[in-house]
Amino acid sequence: MALLKEQMTTINHNYFYGEAKGVTPMSPPIVPPIVPPPKSVDLDSDVKIISRRKLTKNIGEEYESTVNTMKLFFQKNKQIYVCTTADIWSTKHRSFLGITGHWIEPNTLERRGCVLACRRFMGIYSFDKIADLMADIFSEFNLTCDQVISTITDNGSNFVKAFKEFGLKLKIVSEESYEEANLIDPLLKSLEKRFKLFYDLSPEVNEAILASCFHPAFKLRWIPENNEVEKKRIQNLCINTVEKFVMETSVIDTSAEADEDDFFVFSSQEQTKADSKANLEVIQFFNDKNKSLSILNNYVAIKKLFVKFNSNLCSSAPVERLFSFAEFIHCPTRRNLSDQNFEKLVFLKGNKFYSF
Repeated sequence: MALLKEQMTTINHNYFYGEAKGVTPMSPPIVPPIVPPPKSVDLDSDVKIISRRKLTKNIGEEYESTVNTMKLFFQKNKQIYVCTTADIWSTKHRSFLGITGHWIEPNTLERRGCVLACRRFMGIYSFDKIADLMADIFSEFNLTCDQVISTITDNGSNFVKAFKEFGLKLKIVSEESYEEANLIDPLLKSLEKRFKLFYDLSPEVNEAILASCFHPAFKLRWIPENNEVEKKRIQNLCINTVEKFVMETSVIDTSAEADEDDFFVFSSQEQTKADSKANLEVIQFFNDKNKSLSILNNYVAIKKLFVKFNSNLCSSAPVERLFSFAEFIHCPTRRNLSDQNFEKLVFLKGNKFYSF
């Protein structure tokens, strides 16, 4: 069985991107898993082991192609709400800012994710430099402030200050360690302290409340029956949120060909119409006994709000996983990789199994 030149190129690329290797050409060639193992593998007479220079060029072209595809994807899909995770990874001599993006597909309601960057971070980890680099990366992928709804990170003071100073929205995930001795009591106290706002149903966690209420499996079922005051408040919160969303997304025909009677349709009438529609949709949704996600197709506004509020993640684990496979590339035998080639390899590895 002979391997053609195109097959050999694909094998090389899959090996370097998928196995997270450096850019030293491999030898002997690896047979792709889709090809049944033959007794012997022969190379076509035109096939040559790819050179380091050619492979580096191919990696650059593949990187640029993937970046451009992702740019176009985010630019065309403005209705997608993206939750990002971010952290800084330090090796012995270099540091890198890692960012991943996660969202829910509006049509299929499936959660998707991608790697946005694993970029070299120069100098000290000051809050202003963190904010500037993150803003540059978001801008590079055509991600607007309206699309990036939150960033999940650890409780590092530099990240916290970066978001406070620049007015960006941040979800801080506390990562504390506990000793094994007397674990139960300290753990309970820590949970009560960490999630006090959630237990108290504080207005500060309204987004988390809305995420639960707009999920068909929960709605208002999780609120204690004896807490009618909070239940009523949260129901009104949902109605007001839907009303606001309907008003912001409604399209009012202002063309010159509109009927002259439309001149007398004032904003207060539009507001009343939106309020009535939102109130009816929320009440019908809460009374619907179906718990499957498919019922969201019957409630247009609530489906969009479900996507928005449930796009958030609960931890920064994805960016930690990014750094885990980055270590395989940044191994002792690959220390001479440039910052640019290192980022390209991590980026391609992280986005290998997702097609935009």
